Amino acid sequence: MATLIKVASVAEILKTLEKESDCAVLGGGCGIEKLPPKILCARKIPELKKFEKWDRFFSIGAMTTLSELEDKGKRNLPPLLFSAVRETANRNVRNIATIGGNVLSSINGTCGTLFSPLCALDARLEFVRSKGDIRTETKSVPLSRLSEFNKKGWLLSKIIIPNEEWDVRIFKHLGSEGFLDKDSASFSFLADKQGGGLSAVRIALSGAVKIRSAEFESRLVGSPIPIQKSRLSEIREAAERLFDAQENASGHHLLKMQFLNLLQNALERL
Repeated sequence: MATLIKVASVAEILKTLEKESDCAVLGGGCGIEKLPPKILCARKIPELKKFEKWDRFFSIGAMTTLSELEDKGKRNLPPLLFSAVRETANRNVRNIATIGGNVLSSINGTCGTLFSPLCALDARLEFVRSKGDIRTETKSVPLSRLSEFNKKGWLLSKIIIPNEEWDVRIFKHLGSEGFLDKDSASFSFLADKQGGGLSAVRIALSGAVKIRSAEFESRLVGSPIPIQKSRLSEIREAAERLFDAQENASGHHLLKMQFLNLLQNALERL
C-alpha cells in the first residue's frame, strides 16, 4: 500500500525527493499503472500551477490541469496545443489530468496525447532538484530529448513553449476516443510558406512510436508549393524509412500507414 506524504511547497518536495529514494510526485495520476511506495501529492501547490504568456514564450506550471488550459482559450495558448488539449480524453479526465503528467507518463508504452504537439512546438521541460540545504539546481531539457535525461531526483516544474506564429497547424488524434490504449497516437504538423515554397516545417508523431527529426524536416524546407506528386512520393519513401528506424517501430504497421497518410495529406494541403 502506498504512503501519501503531505507537502505544501516546491522546497518541501525537493527536500523529500533528496532524502527518500522511493518517492514519486503525483499530479492527476491518470497515467499511473502501478503506485510507487511513497507518493508526494503536488497538484495543489500554487508554484506548480503558474501560467504566464510573454512576447516570446509561454510558461505553464507542470501541475496545471488540462481543463484549466482549455479554459484559457485558443487566444491564450498556442493554437496547436489548444486543439490537442480539447481532443485529450473528456472533460472529466481533463479536470484531473495535468500537463506534466500527460507529458511524462505512458500507458503500456504509449505516451500521452500532448507529447507530439509539444514536441512540434519545440517545448522545453524545466526540472529542479535540491542541491544542499538552501540551494537548488535547474535544468532545461528539450522535450525531443527527454529520453536521454535521467529524471531520478528531479521535479518537473514548468513547460516552456516558444510563442510563434505558423501558417499551417494540423493536429490529429488517432485511436480510441476518451482514453489511451496501445493504438492511441497523435500527429502534429506545423509549416510556414514564403515565396512560393516551404520555408519551415515541423513534424511529430507520438504513441507507441515517437518521431521528431530535424534532419528530415530540413530536407523538406525549400520544396516548391504545391508539392508535385513525384516529390511527394520521394518524401513518403523517406518518411517510411524514418519510421522504420525508430525504436519499437517493428509490428506497428497500422500506425506507420496512418503516419505516412497524415503526412502526405498535410503536405498536399499546403
